[in-house]
Amino acid sequence: MHTLFQKMFKYFAFVLFIAPVWTGGHLAAQHQRRMEIEDLFRAKRVSDPQLSPDGKWVAFVLTAVHKDSNKSNSDIWLIPSAGGEARQLTNFPKQDRHPRWSPDGKSILFESNRNGEFQIYSTNAEGSDVKQLTTIATEANQAIWSPDGKSIAFVSTVFPEFSDKPYQ
Repeated sequence: MHTLFQKMFKYFAFVLFIAPVWTGGHLAAQHQRRMEIEDLFRAKRVSDPQLSPDGKWVAFVLTAVHKDSNKSNSDIWLIPSAGGEARQLTNFPKQDRHPRWSPDGKSILFESNRNGEFQIYSTNAEGSDVKQLTTIATEANQAIWSPDGKSIAFVSTVFPEFSDKPYQ
């Protein structure tokens, strides 16, 4: 597994650091111009890589910024850890982020604001069965699976002054 992690790290290091430098250098040689803020708006951002339990897939977040509307869109993608073509798992015009594999590798938890506020969703590894798991007024974020895959834990804001029970 350690070797697989090293391969994944090398791949993401190439994607995040080497490829942009090579592309930027290539473009600079052609156009002889400095990087501008517009270049940053056009660049898609890769984040939060998560290796599947069997080590065959990496789920990650790809974010695109839309300058004109002053918004961004994040979707979850999958790529084989051995290399190959990435495929889009979620496709919604808001924020799908923080993917977390189930212990059996059949499902992925993620948070999304597709219905207005951030809530926890799950999908199968094909992306064809998306289910909303939470409907909490104070939102739900950063979900993780229990080791047996039967429960999830997540973060939500708590306001003790609005609670019926004393805060301890």
